[in-house]
Amino acid sequence: MNTRYNISINRALIIILSLILIIMAFILNTIPMNNTEINSLEKKISISDVITMIAIFLTLGASIFSFTYKGKLNDLLKKEKQTNELIIAKAEESSETAKRDAAIANEKSMIAMKNAADANMKTAEINERAINAELKSKKLEIELIKLRLDVGDRFLPIEIQKELIKELAKYPKKTIAIFVNIANNSEPNIFANNLKNFFTKLGWDSNIYQQNNVIVPPPTGMQIIGKTECIPILEIFGKHLKSMNYENKLSNNDSLETDLRIVIFSNK
Repeated sequence: MNTRYNISINRALIIILSLILIIMAFILNTIPMNNTEINSLEKKISISDVITMIAIFLTLGASIFSFTYKGKLNDLLKKEKQTNELIIAKAEESSETAKRDAAIANEKSMIAMKNAADANMKTAEINERAINAELKSKKLEIELIKLRLDVGDRFLPIEIQKELIKELAKYPKKTIAIFVNIANNSEPNIFANNLKNFFTKLGWDSNIYQQNNVIVPPPTGMQIIGKTECIPILEIFGKHLKSMNYENKLSNNDSLETDLRIVIFSNK
């Protein structure tokens, strides 16, 4: 702002000096040589010389001022050029820094993406191992249950009970009579109590009855008898008993006093 102001003042001074020179030249050319106050040629020459000298000094001053002004302008231009070059250099440096920072940021982003991909892969591997371990554990658990069912006393595993409750919950409350054939061991009674506890959990009524075995040889396994309306229930029980390798026989009898009758014989 100050530079532009100084340039405007210098231009005004040049214009003023030029006007003074023009005025002096005009005065010099318009002096009346026959003026009565200027009555001698020497005086007229003296006046002309004075005016000429003034014009010369003014011209010299204007020239000096013009050269000085031009020098200042050159200095200002050089300074402005240096300033612009400095601004351009800083801008280029900032641009290079920005490019370098962008490249570093991009490299960090790629590294982060690679690390994230590696982490996801490791997580997937861990999840897969956990799933495989869980499946293996369940398979071992199933094998253990089957082994217990094969060599041990009969019972309803918790998982089988959950499945039965889920499938039988849609049926109305039923009444069940559980008959136990007296045998040489307590296994049928234990299994009968296990079934009664399950039916209680289901909300159905059940009772256990003891009876003597009169069949020779004594039968094994169990028999489930139901009314016609209970045939779907019989099929559900039969399916799960078969999955446990429990010997069973299903039959239909509408003359039953209860909805279902379960007869438990000795284990096979």
